[in-house]
Amino acid sequence: MKVLYCIKCKSLVRLTRKRMRSCECGEVQGQYCKDGRHARISQNSSTISIVIDTPSFKPAIKRMQQRQKDKPDSTPDDYRRISRLKGAYVRPNIGPGNPRSRPL
Repeated sequence: MKVLYCIKCKSLVRLTRKRMRSCECGEVQGQYCKDGRHARISQNSSTISIVIDTPSFKPAIKRMQQRQKDKPDSTPDDYRRISRLKGAYVRPNIGPGNPRSRPL
């Protein structure tokens, strides 16, 4: 999953294949290409790409939901400890560090 972060308005934008999406101020825009692996994103200094590894994300959500059910009085530290979200990172918006993103 790719999320774009707008430095200007501090919005997060989750990309989809269905339509172009933009941040609150309109500075950052993006959309997945039909192949689902590449994306077209705005080329400006306000955009940072955030990648979240989906196979790591889904189990983390299940662990969180199970924790809510089993121990509803858990603290933020408890959730941080069980999330174990691997494969999430930030990278440049365009260039060699982001080979699957293409300019709008």
